[in-house]
Amino acid sequence: MDFDDVRKNVAECMSFMLPDNTTKVGRAMRYAALDGGKMWRPLTLIATAQTYGVHIKNSVPYAAALELGHAASLILDDLPCMDNEDVRRGKPSCWKEFGQNTAILAHDALVFTAEKTVATGPISPYINCQVLMALNSGALETVCGQEADIALKSDSGVEEIAVMHRRKTGSLYAAATLAGGILGGRSVNTLHSLSNSGLEIGALYQLKDDIYDVEGDPSNGGKPIAQDIGKANFARRVGIDRARRMFAKRLPEVLEQVRQLPSEPLEKLVTEMFK
Repeated sequence: MDFDDVRKNVAECMSFMLPDNTTKVGRAMRYAALDGGKMWRPLTLIATAQTYGVHIKNSVPYAAALELGHAASLILDDLPCMDNEDVRRGKPSCWKEFGQNTAILAHDALVFTAEKTVATGPISPYINCQVLMALNSGALETVCGQEADIALKSDSGVEEIAVMHRRKTGSLYAAATLAGGILGGRSVNTLHSLSNSGLEIGALYQLKDDIYDVEGDPSNGGKPIAQDIGKANFARRVGIDRARRMFAKRLPEVLEQVRQLPSEPLEKLVTEMFK
């Protein structure tokens, strides 16, 4: 799988499903959803589905729906009443560019568009319903994780932060692997293993992001560093050296978990994510 080609395919599907630029909300939706994201979550869904023989073109719409939902969640994350972020993906966040009212409307419309994208997916109405349930479950967990993130402070316990990571970030990766397994017609036991693997991938990604916030290079990351000062950042809580050691320990463990599925496409993707 060529990751850049697949990203392009997902972006084209998203663009097709989104409204045009004739309204301010439509412009805000396209602004928030297109251009700039690394698309690790949709790639995770596609790599998982590919493991079980699903052609990439048939999994792209579901991956596009996941990315539309993720883009919607980022709009809310950035609002002044949430994380109060001015920059997202190297450009002004949606509310800074279009105002809070339009940004909230764009969030709502992106969620509805994501659901429509799944409902019109190419596999079957039954599979579409199962995938929609998987993605919605992940989205609900993300909301719970954001609630926890708001409540936690810089001196919150390590375990509290770890749980928040799994809910806020890990849950959408779990939804991605779960949806990919559903598309591939996997058993309940396999779906459970896939969901757990996705959860660990997402939690590790959040740990990497916390480390980046302490010592990253904004010119490479597409966002400023030191955004989490005063918040529940794992690397700040335990120290950057310990956080690096934890990341170095967990990465091979996560890769081994993926190998045990087994999933060569997902293993290649995870290796690319964390190189």
